[in-house]
Amino acid sequence: MKFHLWLTMFLTATTAVGQVIQLEHGQVLVGEVEDATSDGLTFRRLDNGGTLVLEWSDLSPTSADKIRRLKGLLVEDDDELTVTADVIEYVIAGGIKDVFIGRIVGESDTAYSVKRKGSVVDIKRRSIKKRTKREVPILEVYTLDSFYDEKLAEHAPGDDPDKHVIFAELLRKAGDFDRSKQHLERAQELGGGGHVNQIPGMLKRLDVLRESAAERGLLARIRQFRNRKNFPKAAELILEFEQTYPDSDLMPDLEREKRRYERDRERSLVDRMGTMWEIAIRSVSTEKLSDGKLTLANARDYAESQMATDVFEHIANALEITPEEAQELWSKRLEHGRVRSTAFSYGIGSWVLGADDIIKDTSVEEGQQSQLNQDSDDPEIERIKRMIREHKKRARQIAKQNAGQGEETDESWWKGQKLNEKRQWLRAYFAEHGGQMEVVRSIASACGNCAGAGTVTSMGTSGKPVKGDCPVCHGTKFTRVIRAR
Repeated sequence: MKFHLWLTMFLTATTAVGQVIQLEHGQVLVGEVEDATSDGLTFRRLDNGGTLVLEWSDLSPTSADKIRRLKGLLVEDDDELTVTADVIEYVIAGGIKDVFIGRIVGESDTAYSVKRKGSVVDIKRRSIKKRTKREVPILEVYTLDSFYDEKLAEHAPGDDPDKHVIFAELLRKAGDFDRSKQHLERAQELGGGGHVNQIPGMLKRLDVLRESAAERGLLARIRQFRNRKNFPKAAELILEFEQTYPDSDLMPDLEREKRRYERDRERSLVDRMGTMWEIAIRSVSTEKLSDGKLTLANARDYAESQMATDVFEHIANALEITPEEAQELWSKRLEHGRVRSTAFSYGIGSWVLGADDIIKDTSVEEGQQSQLNQDSDDPEIERIKRMIREHKKRARQIAKQNAGQGEETDESWWKGQKLNEKRQWLRAYFAEHGGQMEVVRSIASACGNCAGAGTVTSMGTSGKPVKGDCPVCHGTKFTRVIRAR
């Protein structure tokens, strides 16, 4: 929301709240709010002079929030003043990753100069892993003095009382209560302008805010660590606030900050899980297959039952959360729109799925042509094409190895595979049948040995050509690749 529009709405609400409240059941009363605490308010009616002692639940939610906001007992979710900052993720000595939040004020061929709170730091380009922009609380980037100096030059209130009021509200949102009061008092000296009736209430609110400076300072630190994605520290400070100020009038602000913390922590963890998911599948698959004793039947059963538990435990250990929370967060990944699909290939082991399952949900099943003939800039499509090329090369090798051998069973095939090929198959089977991923595309590609015929011709013992099942696809004609997320 633009600041000037926000200010107009705030001042309008301030005028109305001093005169009108609405009770929970809808009745409207005209009078004056004489006192307000975290528990409720005292209201003097103008129609009969009577005084009401009300709890916040006695008022309509909108009316309660307006009064609490006026009295400094509530800060709206969008009341946090932010600035667009440069966020630089880089590597320091020892390979440790760090994050610097500030404003890029200069650059050279070898480094960026980044300013934060009056200090300038040079970060070498070669150490930078990622550079983005993010809205952050102003005190992540400025000191109060530097913010005041910069904004004073921008606003230049001079002898305009309305400009002083607008500048004072900006300073209040920044937490600079002393200077905000100075500019409100200057606006009063200049006659108040269009805000003459609102200035006394604004000064009273500042007094409330100044009295709660320690609590607000702690809230600011919670926001700071939340914004830096240091969620353990933010949680520690939330607990400190609850224990140190259990009766604080700013408990509604803390509750809002806790919601922001929970929201941002969840988003961050979901993002990290999306990055770690494939790595976890690979690690778990490698560990399970490392002793070479897992049969194909056991591999199927493991992928359909226990493997998900092992993957969540692996991720939970890395993120320092419980496996149950990891599973819950993974279930929310699509809500956050932060999960891309990945290609998984069964490779030369596609045939053990059976002919029908190989082409299930593919264009081949629908009687159409290959899905991958068109050009594409999609990196995942290109990855699938590379998988298919690798399959065809491997298929020719397998055909030579199997030439003249008898019929092969799925278990004998599995036993003869190397770790990489078993792991590739297990990862693909888990992606499709593990119950944790959504298959968004299925692709059937012609066998690299028989070109999709399902049979090959060889010379029989009598010297005559004999047609038989392809020794690679075992007559199933295709190999299977899926994209899952």
